[in-house]
Amino acid sequence: MQYWGGGYVQDLLIIISLIAVAAALRRMIGPVQRLGMPDALIAGALAVVLGPAVLGLLPFSAAHLEVIVYHGLALVFIAVSLQAPPPGKPSGTARSIAFAIPAIATLQGVVGLLCVLGWNAVEGGPRLHTGFGVLLPLAFNQGPGAAMTFGSTWEQDAGLTNGAQIGLIMAVFGYAWCCVVGVALVAWGRRRGWDRARGRAELQAAVDSPSDEPPLRRPPARRTRVGGLEPLTAQLVAIALVYLATWVFLELVTPQLPEKHQPTVWGFHFLIATGFALVLRPLAARLPGGNPLDDDLLARTSSVIVDVATCAALAAVSVAVLAEYLAPVLLISTVGGLTTAFACIWMARRAFPTRPFEHSVVTYGSLTGTATTGLMLLRMLDPQLEGPSARNFVLAVTPSAALALPLLIAIQIPVTNFPADYPGKALVVLGVLLGYALVLVLVWRFMAPLRFGKTPWKPWPSLDGEERG
Repeated sequence: MQYWGGGYVQDLLIIISLIAVAAALRRMIGPVQRLGMPDALIAGALAVVLGPAVLGLLPFSAAHLEVIVYHGLALVFIAVSLQAPPPGKPSGTARSIAFAIPAIATLQGVVGLLCVLGWNAVEGGPRLHTGFGVLLPLAFNQGPGAAMTFGSTWEQDAGLTNGAQIGLIMAVFGYAWCCVVGVALVAWGRRRGWDRARGRAELQAAVDSPSDEPPLRRPPARRTRVGGLEPLTAQLVAIALVYLATWVFLELVTPQLPEKHQPTVWGFHFLIATGFALVLRPLAARLPGGNPLDDDLLARTSSVIVDVATCAALAAVSVAVLAEYLAPVLLISTVGGLTTAFACIWMARRAFPTRPFEHSVVTYGSLTGTATTGLMLLRMLDPQLEGPSARNFVLAVTPSAALALPLLIAIQIPVTNFPADYPGKALVVLGVLLGYALVLVLVWRFMAPLRFGKTPWKPWPSLDGEERG
């Protein structure tokens, strides 16, 4: 019995079993199969209903699942970063994603504050705390962990009653926009042929070197050599070595930092792991006997981790819904979700020169849920995460986090001293966020392939290469 202590094994087995049940349900239910909803999302929905959050039939621990999600996120980033970059000239799509994430997150902050200002104008006074508005970009971008942490801090220091619970509720609505609306968005895009639409770089490449040859496919997975590691084992060893280096780095560096900043550094462990993986990839190519890394096996490994981590992330959400807060949260999350969806579709063909719909989908998923759920949505279009979209997204996360720092600083200003400084601070920060969003777009325009085109009012414009036919 001692080998089953702690509960992690049981909770992981429950998650995997739910994925198996979801796969069976998808095969038996025709509409779900035609929709193409990933099994992990179905399993996550089952976990929410059957778990402690609702019916309490499954005895898993949300704390245990948060640990799985924490480590799973880093492992996915490592597995994707260890894969070889796509062939051909870099398109600049990763740079576009790096600007898109903080730009739309800042837009979410603007939407949240406008909703609070509008709500209080109707109520005739500062009835709704500004914390409701600025929790929108936190909950939609960072997930329940960050939203709960900031909400709890503002609950203690800024008078945001039940702030931790409000943050969790907002994050749940973010997951709903990611998992429900996101799946519908992918289905709609497929119906309209957006998943087959090419970007500017692809259309230009077709003009420069027309060819009827089929696209290159990855070679099959390696076979085991006599006396050598099984190829899948070699990939797991590489992932483990990168993660070990990440842990050692954090153990050595974080004690040198102020104590209040140490949890933040540990929270960005997946960015540090990405850096180590990018360093290991060229070193592995110089090993005697050839490069042991196999892109196909790494892609499959990342897909497995995404499945487990996504289901665990949804199952870990435990929220006691507060009826009195449901109306404002529903308003803010709905306006924020609609704005995010429109912005991601609008920028698809304007900002992403290759595979525009894929990059738009993974960006939308990360801006309403987490990086894990964004990659899960991408798997509906790229099941093995073998295309350039997953790698471009992973490469973009680190610079996007740096560009989002001014947003994280600004959104805390209108929360303090509420309602004494309302609406003055809220209006000032609203102007600051609008200005920063404009700066991001302008820099994005000149440093990355963002082009507004001749019809900026159209969400999905036609490109010149298509018009020439």
